[in-house]
Order: sequence, then structure tokens, then C-alpha cells
Amino acid sequence: MDINSLVDSGVSFFQNHTLWAVLAIVAIAAVIFWKPKTTFKLGLIGFAVAAFIYVFAFIFDLASRGVEETEKFTTTPEVKVE
Repeated sequence: MDINSLVDSGVSFFQNHTLWAVLAIVAIAAVIFWKPKTTFKLGLIGFAVAAFIYVFAFIFDLASRGVEETEKFTTTPEVKVE
């Protein structure tokens, strides 16, 4: 997962859906203003869940690459003898 692709996706969404993006930012700012403690807790929970998913996806990607490399080196092409 590349951070540049995430930033590009966010910028693209903001450019294509400006009204919805502004409304979402205003709503988030209002919630932060009126209930900062709850928002902070939800933000921490969201960050923890995102970190867990990222680590899980990273480990899964490493494991699948390991299996592919192992299969590539353990299988040998058959040679026909005439």
C-alpha cells in the first residue's frame, strides 16, 4: 500500500466531488468541536483498526510471496530424454 496513491485518491475525490467533500469536512469539524473526547476515542479506535488491517495485509502479502518463490524453486521442469 503506497501513501502516494492514497493521497492521489483523496485529491481526486475532492476535485470530482467538491460539495460532498466540503460537507464531510464541515461535519467532521462540527463533531470535533462539540464532542472532542468521543471523536478522539473513535479516531484512536479507527487508527488501531487500520494499523491491524495494514499489518495483517503486509504479513499475508509476504506469506503469499514466500509460497510463490518456494513453488518456483521446488518445481523443476521435466526434461525429455530421447
